[in-house]
Amino acid sequence: MHRYGLARQRTLRAIQNALWVNGPFAKTICFTVQSQMAIPDKTSAEAYLPYTKAKCLRPSRGKAWRDLRAWITQPLRETDTLPLPAVSEPYLAWTYSGEAEFQEREGNGPWITHRIKKGSFFLTTGGRPYDCRWKALTPEPFLSMMTFVVVELPLLKRAMEEVFGANAAKVRLCDLSAFTDPDLNWSMERVWDELMARRASVLRVQGLAQLIATHLARNYAEIQQDTQIGSPSLPGFKLKQVTDWIEGHLASAGTIRHMECGGMPVELHLYEKGGHGFGIRRQQLPSDQWIAAFEAWLFWHGFIRR
Repeated sequence: MHRYGLARQRTLRAIQNALWVNGPFAKTICFTVQSQMAIPDKTSAEAYLPYTKAKCLRPSRGKAWRDLRAWITQPLRETDTLPLPAVSEPYLAWTYSGEAEFQEREGNGPWITHRIKKGSFFLTTGGRPYDCRWKALTPEPFLSMMTFVVVELPLLKRAMEEVFGANAAKVRLCDLSAFTDPDLNWSMERVWDELMARRASVLRVQGLAQLIATHLARNYAEIQQDTQIGSPSLPGFKLKQVTDWIEGHLASAGTIRHMECGGMPVELHLYEKGGHGFGIRRQQLPSDQWIAAFEAWLFWHGFIRR
C-alpha cells in the first residue's frame, strides 16, 4: 500500500481510539492507557491525576460541578522520584489528613523540601514538568483534595477583571508550595462537604466556586509586565482575543466553547483552502498536513504511541 495510505489508516485508527477514550468508559480506559505512556511535558487537569499514582476516592460528578472540579485522592504513602507533567490549568491541592515530607525539583535542580500537614496548600499554575517524591510521617491516612479552577471558564476571568480591571489580560496566578490560608481552608472544607454529600447543591457549589476564584484573584494573582512569559499557566487569557474573534465568526465556536467548559482537550486549526475531504488526498496545500497535526496532538495528550 502507498505510504500515505498507511499513514491515513494509522491515523483513522488513532481517531477511533481517541473517541473511545473520550467515551462512557473514559476514566477506566484513560487510566489503563496513560499508565503505559511516556510522561508528556504538559497535560490537562483531569488527565494529570493518573500520573500521580494516587487513588481517587471521590470525584465531582453532576451538574453542580460546572465551575469547579474536585477530587478526593489518597496519595501513596511513600514514593521514589516521580516525574510529573506540567498542567495547563491552575489547580489547588489541599491536604485534608496526614503529614508528609514532600520534595520537588525542576529538571536537575536541587530538591526543595516541604513539610505538609492538614491544611497545607499547593497552588500550581503551569510551568515546566517536574519531579517530586514524598513520605508520610504519621500513621493516619494521607488524604488530599485536588480542586481545579479551570481558567477557560468565564468564572476566573470575571474574578480577574473585577480585581484588576483593564489589566486582567496581563494577570497570572502565582506558584506556591506548602502554604496555609485559613479563609481558603474554610472554603475547601465546604467543597469537601459537597463532594461527600449524596447530592451536591448546585447553588452552594457555584457560590463556593465564585468565592474561591475571587480569593485567588485578590491574594495570589499578579500583573506580569511582560506577557510573553515562559509559563503556560493562564492560556485562557492569552488566547481570549482569538477565541472572541472565532466566537463572532464561526458557527463551530459554540462547540469549541462547550468542549472547553467541559474540560475536554480541544485544538482548532483554520485552513484557507481545502474543500470537502481535505487532507485525505494530496493537493499541495497547507491543509494536506492536518492528519499529521492531528496525530501529533493525539500523541502529545498521550492517546497514542508513535
